[in-house]
Amino acid sequence: MQPIKNRKKISTQNTPRRAKVSCITGSPVGGVLSGSKYKYVKIWRKNNPEKDKEHKRNYGIKHRKELNEKLKIWQKNNRAKTNKYFIEWGNKNPEKLEAKNLRRKSRTLGVKITHEEYKTLLSRQKKLCAICKNGETAKHKSGSICILSIDHNHKTKKVRGLLCKKCNTAIGMLNDDPKLVLKAFHYLSKNR
Repeated sequence: MQPIKNRKKISTQNTPRRAKVSCITGSPVGGVLSGSKYKYVKIWRKNNPEKDKEHKRNYGIKHRKELNEKLKIWQKNNRAKTNKYFIEWGNKNPEKLEAKNLRRKSRTLGVKITHEEYKTLLSRQKKLCAICKNGETAKHKSGSICILSIDHNHKTKKVRGLLCKKCNTAIGMLNDDPKLVLKAFHYLSKNR
């Protein structure tokens, strides 16, 4: 067999070697890249940010469950670092934190409300509870004040308004029943 004469020589100077790299930490996965090989990967990433970003996104989609499990284990083993990070992040990004908490709450309650709708309702109520007309006083473990609770009809899932934690709990304990609320009102009026 004769060698191929017209074969193009491929330059390996700007092409990356296929090294598996964690998209979370950026560290090598499945083996150790030592010294110059790891520097090569770092240089390639710097020179090809779009390809690197696409690779990380695809890797994250493909290995979502595995990465989430690893992240949960890391967070559990590094609780102090995790808490410190989220407290700092929440202080720097109060709007994003509020939106995140709202998404979590609305998902839990099964109520469909966007951050914009919540903001509109909040401004309409002047950032006060619809019943007691006070601001929220309940605090998270981190020390930040909770957002007002989303009061809704449990059958229709329709949002009625925003309440502080105390008023929302009181209505919930009375099973959202106006008759029970009236009975409680009369009872309190009699026994002042």
